Amino acid sequence: MPQYSKDDEQFKWNKYIERFDNILDDSTVVFSYITQESITVPKSIAHENHLHLDSKLGKLLIDEGFIIRINDDPYEEYCVRQDASRYANGMLDVILHLNYDCNLRCPYCYQNNLPKNVVMSQQTLDRTIDEIEDLIRDRGFRKLFLTLIGGEPSMHPELVEHLRKRISNWNGDTVITGEVVTNGTLLTDQFIDSCLSIGITDFDITVDGPQQTHDKLRFCEDGGGTYADIMKTIQRIQTLYPKARLCINYNLSQQNENGVEQLCSGLRSNGYSGKLMFSRVFQSPNSTFTDVLRPNDDVWMKAVNIAEHYDFIQPAFFRTQKMYCPMYNDSTYIVDPQGYVWSCINGVGLSPYREGPFANRNSWEWKLARARRLESVAPAFPMCKTCKFLPVCGGGCAYRNESIHPTCLRSIFENNELRILKEHLAKEYSYNCKTNMK
Repeated sequence: MPQYSKDDEQFKWNKYIERFDNILDDSTVVFSYITQESITVPKSIAHENHLHLDSKLGKLLIDEGFIIRINDDPYEEYCVRQDASRYANGMLDVILHLNYDCNLRCPYCYQNNLPKNVVMSQQTLDRTIDEIEDLIRDRGFRKLFLTLIGGEPSMHPELVEHLRKRISNWNGDTVITGEVVTNGTLLTDQFIDSCLSIGITDFDITVDGPQQTHDKLRFCEDGGGTYADIMKTIQRIQTLYPKARLCINYNLSQQNENGVEQLCSGLRSNGYSGKLMFSRVFQSPNSTFTDVLRPNDDVWMKAVNIAEHYDFIQPAFFRTQKMYCPMYNDSTYIVDPQGYVWSCINGVGLSPYREGPFANRNSWEWKLARARRLESVAPAFPMCKTCKFLPVCGGGCAYRNESIHPTCLRSIFENNELRILKEHLAKEYSYNCKTNMK
């Protein structure tokens, strides 16, 4: 930051930042939880209460989430940013449940309480496609991100092919991208071709450890394992479909937390070139699975560190909220196999999260139900407003807060994400310093 004069404007540091004083010798690295960008500043001003800056520089640093004007309230400024993002029309995000049925019987699945053998009919799919097209036209969306999920969506390739045919007849220049959330056991060539033709290029496949561990957690109805079939599918996709982007999702629990290194080694030995990401098993209210990770552990951080030795990199705060939960995003629609819209993907099937039939989205009853949910956004605890993690936490998972009990994520972030963030920033700035010295 430059020297200032008495004519410069006054600012102060935003509440929602992290300062790292011991990464560089003469500077402090400041990270914004709002934009997830970082800067370096002299240590002498990193902890000052008043900053005198040129107005142009001040505006830039405000936009990037590092500072606010001296008389502004950080939480109010955060809420303005949040609302501007929640109600923007940049991208339409549709999560499409093609079915509830699944060929696996995973004990921790949050959908285990839903009725099985429910599949979206072609008529319902047509109505859903019509509504998506109307939304794009009415609100001027230039981008559509389409997520195909189930149950197991690949059980019904005929629905995806019908979706492809319908979308191919659309007029306009909407850019379509998307992902498939799949167990990876039934990805036929027809299914993959249909997805790629639509613009859905990301395939998120769950693998919960090396073969022996994975097969105890993700098995077929007859008890048979799935690891070997998934690995064959991954190799086939990498060979035949260069445009497909693969990501393995590892759901961490007490039953598989020690299998990370063996899986990473096996993936590299088999030539896997996609991404590897880690999530914590989510315990839904009706779940009988009790081996979730402990609240104050550092298992996620250790898993990420192990994976990095095999060149699998997961950024800190990559899978946390970005200013808000999709529950409160006016451009997100979660559609079930019967054509109903829900405000929360984990709350599908529970009446508090049901908004109504997608085809009725212009009715006053539907709009009222959606507006009530959108405007119910609020932190779970009073202290959340001043917590630096608010932009990546949102006051905790609203679904868990409402359906189980309010849960503070601060200790999880401090023991895991924050430590990875510091390591990554240290590597980044160390590399930059070496590069600048050449």
